[in-house]
Amino acid sequence: MKKFVLAETDLILNLSPKIESFAHVWDSVGSSGSFLDYAYLTSIEHAPPKGMGFLYVIIEQRDRAIAKLYFQILPFEADKSLKIEVPRLCDDFFESLASYTKKYIASKVKLTSLILGNMLLTGQHGFAFSEDFDPSAQQDIVSRVLQVLFKHPKLIQDASICLVKDFRQAKRLHFLENHNIVQLYEFQIQPGMRFYMRNSWHKLSDYLNDLNSKSRLRLRKAIESLGALKFDELTSEEMIQYKFQIHDLYKAVSENVGFNVLNLDIDYFSSVKSRVGDKFKIFAIKDKGHLIAFYSFVLNGDEMLAHFLGFEKKGNQREKIYTNILLNLIEQGIEHKISTIDFGRTALEIKSSVGAEEEKLFCYITHRSKLYNKFISKLLDFLKPEEPWIKRNPFKENA
Repeated sequence: MKKFVLAETDLILNLSPKIESFAHVWDSVGSSGSFLDYAYLTSIEHAPPKGMGFLYVIIEQRDRAIAKLYFQILPFEADKSLKIEVPRLCDDFFESLASYTKKYIASKVKLTSLILGNMLLTGQHGFAFSEDFDPSAQQDIVSRVLQVLFKHPKLIQDASICLVKDFRQAKRLHFLENHNIVQLYEFQIQPGMRFYMRNSWHKLSDYLNDLNSKSRLRLRKAIESLGALKFDELTSEEMIQYKFQIHDLYKAVSENVGFNVLNLDIDYFSSVKSRVGDKFKIFAIKDKGHLIAFYSFVLNGDEMLAHFLGFEKKGNQREKIYTNILLNLIEQGIEHKISTIDFGRTALEIKSSVGAEEEKLFCYITHRSKLYNKFISKLLDFLKPEEPWIKRNPFKENA
């Protein structure tokens, strides 16, 4: 464990690459029941995505823990994470040239990234403070922590950039305002999709009855397309039994999305289940003992987070598996009486078609080099993936 005194403060910074160093104090800081809990972070550490490292920080003031910060350290190669398709020159010369240029520049972006937050989740899951710290003071402290880490690069495996993620509109940070400790740049990434539950829904049919006739007919057909197949919850033992099939289904989906920086460990799901318990669930479709689809979610207070999923490509085309996954998540949300479902930031249009709403998310980024930092926002704008989509509203006008 390393200790530092934060400049111009009376705060002590305690750092460790292992969360067990803070087992006695970690959950005492901030509210409980979040994705910053000791149990969930331990489950990631015991089955981490390929190449991922960690850094845990406890900040003390007069021998009292007043803040915790959670960092992930991850190698990043832009050309491997971005699925950039280059059209044939004969089809569209200018589009092909632009895509080739983007792909070439992406091939040169290879670095180690420091993430204040969790790349496995949507949302701000990077730090928490005791209640007596106002937001502006928190931001000042976060900036000073980054300043210390950049001055001691061996602590962060020589990471050259830091990403602070993901903040909703109402909780945006203000690192840009009169801040010269560490200069962070704000940018928007792909929006999240959030589904809001209604008190009048007590079963899935109540939700379906609130849809307009066209949407209700489409979704009923999707449900009927499964025939006798249905999603059943997997036990802890079944997660271990089917872990190879689960991992193959996950990869079939993750390797075909437009942007992916993670490769989950094969034991990730069983590790989370063993430590988080009933807050984490996997539902799967079995066909003659063979898994053809699964989805997972995490319960966090009155919120549900749609987590990783997977399905056979042919099954998705034949049986509209993905639509049924979304409907099953809504049904589980109704059953667990939660208020919102965080659907994540992929497949925006189809999520919109079942009633999810766009949620703007803001991130902050900085480079360890002040020279490179001047250009990083422009590079992000150039490389960030775009997913064109059309907003849908499936509900009746008066529902």
